[in-house]
Amino acid sequence: MRQSQQENYQFMLRLCQEPEELGEVRQAVTSKLVALQAATRAADVCAVATELLTNAYQHAGGPAALLIHVLPKHILITVTDGSSELPVRRDPDWEAESGRGMAIVQALSDRWWAEVTIFGKAVRCVLSRPSLGNAEPVPHQMSECGP
Repeated sequence: MRQSQQENYQFMLRLCQEPEELGEVRQAVTSKLVALQAATRAADVCAVATELLTNAYQHAGGPAALLIHVLPKHILITVTDGSSELPVRRDPDWEAESGRGMAIVQALSDRWWAEVTIFGKAVRCVLSRPSLGNAEPVPHQMSECGP
């Protein structure tokens, strides 16, 4: 049986609780999305993933995992951690140093939700992929998603 270009792909990264890992996460996610012809949403996927991982680092206090499914019309991002405390989108205090993460996630995602699991929680976001025929163009120079 022949495999088509419209297959579903996924990749997972298991992370410790070190904020320094976020740069490596951005590089790995960007590389995978370029390889899977989903580069047009790489910056948004990286922003959402790093916001969710930052929340996991700040609130869960243990390891986290990032799972990304690249589907023909959508990209599903899942971050799991050991805390059962669900994230809440609050109105940001623009003078505070933090507290805008879920507002960013909501702005970049088509939808997001969180659920308690037997191991903690899973936070999921869906981002739509532009319809460009069977493949998305890959830029000649693809930078990583942020500093």
